[in-house]
Amino acid sequence: MKRIFALFSTVSISLILFSSSAVAQYCGDPSGSVSGVAFYNNACTAGNITNVSILGTTLNNTSTCVGQSYYVYNVAQATGSVQQGNTYTLSVTTNASSVVAAWIDFNHNNTFDVSEFIDVDLASIVDSASLVSFTVPLNAPVGTTGMRIRTRTSGNPNGAGDACTTGYFSGEGEEYTLTITPAPPCSPTPIAGQAVSDDDTVCYFNTFTLSLSGATVAAGITYEWQSSPDNTTWTALPFGTNSTYSYSQYVATYYRCLLRCSGGAPSASASKKIEMVAPVYYNFLASTIYVQNFDNWIDACDNHDVPSENWKNTPSTGNTSWRRQDEGYTRGGWSFPSSNITPRAGTGCAAFHTPASPNLAPPIYGDLDLYLNCINFTNIDFSFWYYKVCCVIGYDTLYIDYSTNGGFTFSPAAQFLLNDTLHPGPSAWKQRTAFAIPVNNSPTVIIRIRESGDLAGTDDTGIDDVRIDGVLGISNRDLDISNIAFMPNPSNGNVTLRCSNKSFSKSTLQLMDLTGRVVYSEAIQNTASNWSAVMDWSNQSKGIYIVKLISDTKVYTQKIVLE
Repeated sequence: MKRIFALFSTVSISLILFSSSAVAQYCGDPSGSVSGVAFYNNACTAGNITNVSILGTTLNNTSTCVGQSYYVYNVAQATGSVQQGNTYTLSVTTNASSVVAAWIDFNHNNTFDVSEFIDVDLASIVDSASLVSFTVPLNAPVGTTGMRIRTRTSGNPNGAGDACTTGYFSGEGEEYTLTITPAPPCSPTPIAGQAVSDDDTVCYFNTFTLSLSGATVAAGITYEWQSSPDNTTWTALPFGTNSTYSYSQYVATYYRCLLRCSGGAPSASASKKIEMVAPVYYNFLASTIYVQNFDNWIDACDNHDVPSENWKNTPSTGNTSWRRQDEGYTRGGWSFPSSNITPRAGTGCAAFHTPASPNLAPPIYGDLDLYLNCINFTNIDFSFWYYKVCCVIGYDTLYIDYSTNGGFTFSPAAQFLLNDTLHPGPSAWKQRTAFAIPVNNSPTVIIRIRESGDLAGTDDTGIDDVRIDGVLGISNRDLDISNIAFMPNPSNGNVTLRCSNKSFSKSTLQLMDLTGRVVYSEAIQNTASNWSAVMDWSNQSKGIYIVKLISDTKVYTQKIVLE
């Protein structure tokens, strides 16, 4: 796995030069302890580091675990030189699948700051190098500084704030020295090169990072990132004064960067257009039912982040994303391993991660949107199954919202509290339905599943077997529904049909369950202007059914409840 990290510091401090023994100024020392608390308590078990190297430098250290799994290296092959502004590839090999993290003290403050964290790998492959790129900031003080590598067995957190965390029971920590050398001086007219991005097609709210390829790397260069809607008119971007720039957008946009040396003319990079991922609206066509079982997921804005092209997951990764239940931690970037949700049926279900954690500020939200072309329907029913890993304290709220204008505005369709009041005893799959959502024949309908967690002891939420019943809408605007009635509704099974619409003088009457299976069918022929028919459906199971009256030219559908 390869990712690009550009690390910058705005702190200006005096240059600190220290020998290899000065590495012990960081938290931790060769004995592997901080204030008497061991960094690692595993005495060299799984997840140990076997090689660390920075390609293109002299650092290439092959090692075995030493002591309490923490060691400072002072040998020639355990150091290397890197230049201000240049990009390098860090390689780490482990003897077990591990979470691998690194920190480089770019600002020379003898502290591994959160901003200096490099996420190397969440699940390394045994005896295979995990690779990640990093860029030395142009303003990094020159001289000798420290680099720390830490590992833990896959599935255990090893985040940006864990450079000094003690008490790990797997993995290993290793300390290295790096020498930062100065960049060459800036020439009058630098080469700006080509603007590039780590993502060429993005979703709403998803951040991408711009950088330059083939550009001059030198001291004294100034940067100005710009955007344009048409590749002609350019506007400076806020805070876009570094060699890389992270941004998000709402429409397709062009980007470029101006480079200047002191007293010289600006040089503009070749531009880069970043496209938007366009949603695909599901078209019912001749069908009136949509189903999704979440067994197979595809790549839209991240690795396996949506079940089909008709869905959008916002955000596509991180603690507030929906993921398939077995891919949240390894692929979705959740901070903690997820709870064990067994799909209601099949191999998969959608899951939202709501761990009780002081590191996240409540409430947290995640949206899973379904795009529908409902041009044939004025109303739809949205049904789904949900699962809540049983709560200790706290509340999660699941909202079902809808939009008929492509997401400009949303209205509530339903709201469910997923707490102990709905979960007496063990957690279990439960079915819920939002009836008669007024989609008004819109071709741009969005059904939004929004989860809100307060992080007060609650746990993951699962969604499975989503079903949209488009037949519950009226597919003909000109049909006068006041001339047709099924009574009573709800009913004990004895239902009377009254009709004064001549379009249905010769028709077929069907009763269907929610799976679409026809459980009753009858041919009706009556030329009277006002007629009725009585059906005995008392032998049917209690529940919700769809009754359909079908003529040669029209179809009438209605929901009916038998109890």
